[in-house]
Amino acid sequence: ESSRATVVLHDELALVATETKDGRWLVGRRPVHLEHRNFLLMLVLTVVTLGIWGLISVGSLTRSFLAAIRRVNHAVRRVVDVGDLVAMGPIPTYSGDELAELTHDFNRLLGELVGLAAMTQAVAAGDLTMRMEGRGDVSSAFASMLVQLHDVVAQIRETSVGLATAASEIHAATQEQETASEHLANGMRDVSRTMDSLATSATQIDGASKGVLENAERTLATTDEMARKIGELSERTKGISELLEVIRDVADRSDLLALNGSLESTRAGEAGRGFALVAAEMRRLAERVTGTVADVRELVVDIKASTATTVMATEQSRRLAENTAAAARRITAETQQQSADTTMASTNVREVANIIAQTSVATTQTRAAAEGLMMQADLLEQLVLKFELREGDAPAAAFAPEALRSAALAEAKRRFS
Repeated sequence: ESSRATVVLHDELALVATETKDGRWLVGRRPVHLEHRNFLLMLVLTVVTLGIWGLISVGSLTRSFLAAIRRVNHAVRRVVDVGDLVAMGPIPTYSGDELAELTHDFNRLLGELVGLAAMTQAVAAGDLTMRMEGRGDVSSAFASMLVQLHDVVAQIRETSVGLATAASEIHAATQEQETASEHLANGMRDVSRTMDSLATSATQIDGASKGVLENAERTLATTDEMARKIGELSERTKGISELLEVIRDVADRSDLLALNGSLESTRAGEAGRGFALVAAEMRRLAERVTGTVADVRELVVDIKASTATTVMATEQSRRLAENTAAAARRITAETQQQSADTTMASTNVREVANIIAQTSVATTQTRAAAEGLMMQADLLEQLVLKFELREGDAPAAAFAPEALRSAALAEAKRRFS
């Protein structure tokens, strides 16, 4: 068997060469008789005619095959470049050979792609209840994508419900906290004003206690000075008493001398009469001095009694002044400590009021954020409700993906069955 043969006549010798399938050549040589030359020529003409007819047939078949290939290639280019699967329709077939089978298989592939596109549109519309049936990597990948997308949307739906509930609870809690913070801030402002008033009063009390301490110390000093003066008066009174004793002794002696002088003047008679007058006058003077000394002594006794009473009263006043000064010192120390504590408490209250005010502002911001979170949760829930899930999940009201999917699949079956 060969695909090509060459015949050459030379000097009544026929040479035949033919090419085998493995690329080698077979050469035969045979002498040609004259009576066979005409037959050989007819044979050559026949072979040439058959070769020309074969070439024409092969060209026709090749053009038919290439036309079918071009139709398939055009369809593939349209799928790749345009992507219009539904509008292009199936490729027509004109024979029942292998090329027709290829066209039929390509039409089946187009049908699968149209069905996949219809399912993709249904998924895009929110229908996640379908199940992908088919073989191959594309079907498996699409089925896996559907399962994962279904699970993700279901989880997002549950999460959105929980998020909306949590956002509502956070919003309610922040509202209550904001109200409580406002009341607490108002109360702390009242407490701050009260503490400021107490601090002012404590400062005034501290000043008054210092004045009391100064007066008590001044009274104590005055009482000490009075006690010293009374002590000096008591000493002077003692001196006066001693002096009165001396005067009384002198008066007694003068009286005794006057008495003796009177007796002597009586003895002297007329010559001692003048001396008797002097003696009598001295006795009267001594008696007057004695009476005066007695009166002065009584006065000194009264002065001593009054001085003793005054000393006792002064001592009591001094002890009272000391106690008053000590109490004033304690009051001053306490009021100073109270003033410092009140000032510190007022400062702390103001700081707490500022912190509460900042907390109130932060709570307001948290409430606003919770409101935004509620809005986002509602929006997320609305978006998730657009997807229709399996296992009894509520379908979306705003979409009809089942009708769209059914219509697309019916059209694909009609056009590519």
